[in-house]
Amino acid sequence: KLKQARISGPLNDRAPTDTSSQKKKKAQPSLGTQFCLQLRALMDKLHATKPHFIKCLKPNMEKKGGLFVAEEILTQLQYTGIVGLCMIRQIGYPERMPLDEFYDRYKCIDPKQSTPEDLIMSMAEMCVMKPGLW
Repeated sequence: KLKQARISGPLNDRAPTDTSSQKKKKAQPSLGTQFCLQLRALMDKLHATKPHFIKCLKPNMEKKGGLFVAEEILTQLQYTGIVGLCMIRQIGYPERMPLDEFYDRYKCIDPKQSTPEDLIMSMAEMCVMKPGLW
């Protein structure tokens, strides 16, 4: 049997440890693995629900609590397109709709059209909407 030589010094004067008797600890997942797991959980939640997005607005330029300046809020809503989106929703068009759903919902406008693309072109000719804006 080979005997292990003991090297002296401040870092090596520790008693030898017996690793076979110690319980093995489960390795912690890396930061990359944790990020991927969290991202997957978030994406699963988003796919399971109809996501709504939150737009933060500054109630005033002084950043004081409890102070709301209506003109500044309205300007922010207009510049971010939210006012325009509300007008579109008021008319009856949702902001996002798959092409098949669009066709099923609006084919009554021109029942002769057999494909979504033909329906869109027909609606453009009737000036109901511009191509590419379905």
